[in-house]
Amino acid sequence: MYAGSTPPLRKNDQMDPTPLETNEPRAGGEGKREAVSRRAKRGFVWSQIGGVLDYGFYLVFAVLVARAIGVQEFGLYGTIISYASLGLILAGLGLERATIVHAAPLAENNPSMMRCLMRRFVAVRLGAGVFVATVLFVLAGPLMSYLSQPRVGYLLGWMGFYIVSMGLTALFMAYFSARMDLRNPKIAKASMQLVNVAGAAWIYKNGGSAGVVLFLLSATSVLTMLAIGWMSRGIFSGQEEKVDFVPVRSFCKSQTAMEFITFVTGKNADIILLNLMLAGTIQVGFYNVSSALVLAISTMFVAGVGDIALSATSVMVNKGEPDQLRRAWRFSVKSGVLLTVPYMVFAFGIAPAIVGTLLDRTYLPAAEVFRIAVMGQIMVSLLGGGSNANILLSSDRHEELRNIRVVMGLVNIALNLMLIPRWGAAGAAVATAIAAVGRVFWEYREVGKLQRFPLPGRTIISMTAASIVATLVVVWFPFNRWAYLLTTGLGFTAVFVFLAWILKPYDEEDAPVIRRAGYPFDGLARYVCRDS
Repeated sequence: MYAGSTPPLRKNDQMDPTPLETNEPRAGGEGKREAVSRRAKRGFVWSQIGGVLDYGFYLVFAVLVARAIGVQEFGLYGTIISYASLGLILAGLGLERATIVHAAPLAENNPSMMRCLMRRFVAVRLGAGVFVATVLFVLAGPLMSYLSQPRVGYLLGWMGFYIVSMGLTALFMAYFSARMDLRNPKIAKASMQLVNVAGAAWIYKNGGSAGVVLFLLSATSVLTMLAIGWMSRGIFSGQEEKVDFVPVRSFCKSQTAMEFITFVTGKNADIILLNLMLAGTIQVGFYNVSSALVLAISTMFVAGVGDIALSATSVMVNKGEPDQLRRAWRFSVKSGVLLTVPYMVFAFGIAPAIVGTLLDRTYLPAAEVFRIAVMGQIMVSLLGGGSNANILLSSDRHEELRNIRVVMGLVNIALNLMLIPRWGAAGAAVATAIAAVGRVFWEYREVGKLQRFPLPGRTIISMTAASIVATLVVVWFPFNRWAYLLTTGLGFTAVFVFLAWILKPYDEEDAPVIRRAGYPFDGLARYVCRDS
């Protein structure tokens, strides 16, 4: 994205006398690189811990709520959340990604400019959120009543608190990701998810409806915003230095379009279309269950990568080190395959047992929808997933990324319109899987135009094969329900780890990356790297 070695928004070389992190070296050279490395490691560790807790609690929450309120109410709950997610995108204006891509280099070199950037972002996000919330409160009821869904309109009209608070929380979290300082925010966010789990347990015991669940989420989202906003109060104190917002506006326009198209190609748009085309059926509930399971399984073990990877990628592009960028991308793809593909393959193999045990037999048709969705996610991981998008965003190719997602969004809508009337929730899952795989493959082709980034074929093939073998070994275990899930899960993990140790997914080029991570990761190099 930036040809030189200075940050994109930096106006001069004067350093802020009050740096954000006074305990880190501020001078250039090797000391600064070590400071970035230490912060990246610390940020990754806490992001991963928080992510595992976040998505783990989310899975427990979704299961308890689905069991408590039934298929149709769970479908209604998913529909409201999907509409609210669209509101979040409209109020988001691409500011989270802009914070990470543009603020991460400033966190290194000019904190006063970073403060200016963040103050403007917070003001814009708050104003946009209030506007969207007001529009929903006024128009959601009449519009959804016109579509013969008055209850959807009533519940949606009160989701303004959720939209405003979730939007500000996401922006504050992006600020901490740009600084690679995530310990306290992640702990706070996971704590609120635990409150959601406690609330879901109360609903499971005492009964409830979609409206009760949505009230719970709105209340905890406001509390989360207040807690993380208080941690971010440093944004509003200290000197600020004006920045050039022209490149930021251009980025935000493209990012807003991309986020909207990502919405169209994802599960939220599928749920909305299912609700509009098959209103009153249990198909929405089946799809909502399968998407919740896929989200937890595919994201939990890579939750620490996400924004930290984009921050690190932006810093590397800013420094103009293409070979280092290639190695980082290659390592990221391998790690994504290693951490996501195995358990998705395992989940594909025992999908009926997962759905039937976590929920009940009324949800069993969701198992096939789950299998379709998880297969799509496996293919996305094998093709590089978010690593490709990070390279394009950081290399000022956001317009190409936007165009890819526009085209694949239209493809997804067309496929949904054709397949939902025929196959219901399964048709929506097929449409989304095709669009997602096509999008990631196209992004990979665009990355290849910047620099040669060959996919690590040996790792992809060997880890996928090991996942299939480990699944086949345990899928025949003669147990039922929870005993089956526990024994097959432990057995799969043991067999896969043994095969991964033999096959070794990393090589000598990856070993320095693992060793630089420091304790306790450095000791893993000899077990997971060939010829290291």
